[in-house]
Amino acid sequence: MASQWAAHLCLSQGSGCQWLGLHRRLATPAALSVLMLVASGWLFSPWCRRHWGLPAASGVLVLSQMALGVATLRHALTVPALTIAHQLVACLLVAVLAALAARARPSVRPEAPLTAAEPAAAAAESLPPALIPHG
Repeated sequence: MASQWAAHLCLSQGSGCQWLGLHRRLATPAALSVLMLVASGWLFSPWCRRHWGLPAASGVLVLSQMALGVATLRHALTVPALTIAHQLVACLLVAVLAALAARARPSVRPEAPLTAAEPAAAAAESLPPALIPHG
C-alpha cells in the first residue's frame, strides 16, 4: 500500500518521485540481466538446453513483469488487479531464479556413498594439515 501511495503521489502531484524513479532505473538493468542470462545460457550451456523449463520461465516472467509494470503506470495504479499481478509475477520470478540457481550449481555430493568408517577419513582429507587431529 505504501508503494502504491508513493507512486500515486508522484503521478498526481509530482512529489516524492525518487522511489518510482529508482524502481524504474533499477528494473531495466535487472530485466536485461535476466534476459541476457537466459540468452547466454541457451546459446552456450548444454545444461540449459537440456533443462529449458526454468530459463524459459524466467524469460517469460521478465517480459510479463515489464509489460505489467508499464500497464500499471499507464493506469496510474488505479487497477488493483494490475498492481497485484505485477507483485505476484515479481515473486514468481524470484522463486524461479532461485530454483534455477539451485539446480544449476554443481553437485557437491560424493559419487559413491560413504561407509561408516569413511566419513572421518574423508573429513580429515579435506582439512588443512595444521587442523588434522593427531592421535
